[in-house]
Amino acid sequence: MGQGGVELRDGTKKANIIDLSVNDALAVAIVDSNGDQVASFGGGTQYTEDAAAAADPVGPVQILVRKDTPASEVTTDGDNIAQRGTTYGAAYVTLLDTSGVPVSVGGGTQYAEDTVASAGEQMTMAGVVRRDTPTSLVDANGDRTELIVDANGRLHAVEANSSGIAGSVDGIEGLLVTIDADTGVLSGSISTAGSAVPTTGRLAHGSDGTNARALKTDAAGELQVDILSLPALPAGSANIGDVDVLTVPADPFGLNADAASATGSISAKLRFIAATGIPVTSLPNVILAAGTNTNEVVGDVAQDAAVSGNPVQVGWRASTAIPTAMGADGRVVIPWANRSGAPVVCQAPHVGLNSDPWNLQYKAAQYTSQQTSTVLIDAGASEKLVVTKAQIQAGGSTNFDLQIYFGTSSFSRGTSRAVFDGTFLPTATFAPGVVMDGPFISGANADDLKVTTSAAGTVTIGIWYYIVT
Repeated sequence: MGQGGVELRDGTKKANIIDLSVNDALAVAIVDSNGDQVASFGGGTQYTEDAAAAADPVGPVQILVRKDTPASEVTTDGDNIAQRGTTYGAAYVTLLDTSGVPVSVGGGTQYAEDTVASAGEQMTMAGVVRRDTPTSLVDANGDRTELIVDANGRLHAVEANSSGIAGSVDGIEGLLVTIDADTGVLSGSISTAGSAVPTTGRLAHGSDGTNARALKTDAAGELQVDILSLPALPAGSANIGDVDVLTVPADPFGLNADAASATGSISAKLRFIAATGIPVTSLPNVILAAGTNTNEVVGDVAQDAAVSGNPVQVGWRASTAIPTAMGADGRVVIPWANRSGAPVVCQAPHVGLNSDPWNLQYKAAQYTSQQTSTVLIDAGASEKLVVTKAQIQAGGSTNFDLQIYFGTSSFSRGTSRAVFDGTFLPTATFAPGVVMDGPFISGANADDLKVTTSAAGTVTIGIWYYIVT
C-alpha cells in the first residue's frame, strides 16, 4: 500500500481494490436485513424522455398493483401514480382517439349470425335519433346513418309497396268518414226490445216497389200478417173444413138391418163386436229384432212372492238310469232329475272343482330330519291352495309330532289352518299312516303348505291339490 493509503482488515481478510485505471474502487457486497448477500439486481438502461429509441433496448419488467375495482389513487393532476391492473395482470387503460380524446366503448357480447339466443344476454343498443317527421340525416346514397324514431320511440319504416298501401289507407279513411256521417241514422234505427218505438225503424219495400213500409209485431214480438184476400174456392164438398159424410153405402138388408135374423148386416156385425170383441182367426208371422234386452219375456210373479197363476216351469229329464251322454262338449243338455223331481248330481273326482281352469296337481316329499315350517307347496302372491287328498306314512322307530298346515310363519295350534296335526309312534314292525279327503282350503292368498316335525323321524307325504287365483 502506498503512502497515505488505508488497509481494511477483519483480522484474517482484507478488502480488495478494483483497478478502474482512473479512479480505483473498493469492492463491496450488498446484504439484506438478515445479512444475506443480494446477488441479483434488475438490469436495463435508463433512457431520456423524447429521445430516439435505441435498437433492442433492455429495461425492467413493469409491476402492476392489483385493483379489482378501479378508483382514483392520487389527489392532483400530474402526481406520480403506480399503474393498476386486474387479478389476471391485465393493465387498466383508457382508449383515446387520434386527437387524444377518450373513446367510450359500448358493452355487450358479440354473437355469431344464425345462432340460438338465450335469456339474460347483454347486447349493444342501436343508436337512434328522434325525428317526428321522417327526413334524411345524410348527404348521399350509401352513407352510414342512424336509425330514426318518433316521439314514442317507434321506428320509422317504409314498406316496399308503400304507394299501394297509401292508396288503400286513403280509401279506408274515406269509408270511415262515410260511416261516421251515417252513425246518427244507424243509431236511431237500433233499439232495445220492449222500448218505445223510435221515429225510424226497420223498413221493407212496399208492394208498389217505391214506398218503404215498417214491419209490425205483436206484444210478444211475433210478426203479424194480415190476409186481405184469398182466391175463390169451389162450392160444394170441396169447401175448407167440410167433413160431413154426404152419402153411405146402402145396407143390403134395407129396413130389416136391425132385425135379429139379419146376421150379415152391418148393424149385426157391430153388435157382435161390441158383445164379444173382434174375432182373430189367424196371426201373421212376426220376426223379432235382434239385440240385447230388445225382446223380453217377463213372468207374472216376482221373486220371493207366493206362487199364483200358472208360472212357466223348468223341464228336467226324469230318469232312474244314467242318461246318454251328449255327442261332444258344449252341446245343449237337459238337466237330470229322479222321478220325484230331485236333481241328480254325479261328479267324478277330476270334474268340477278339479277341471279347467283349476288343474289337479300332485306333490310328494319324504323327510328324515327334523323340519321347522318347511315349505312343501309354495303359493304365489295371488294364489290360494285347495288340498283335495293327503296321504301320510311314518317309518323308522322314532316317535314324532307332525303338523301339515297353511300359512307364512311358524305353526300355532288353534290359529294356523292345519291339514294334519297329530303324533306318530312307529316301530320296527309297524309303520302307521293316514289318508285324508279334502277339500282343505288355505285362509288367504300366498299361504304356503308347510311341514313341521318335533323330531328326526321318517315321514312320507303325498298331496293332491289345485290352485285358485
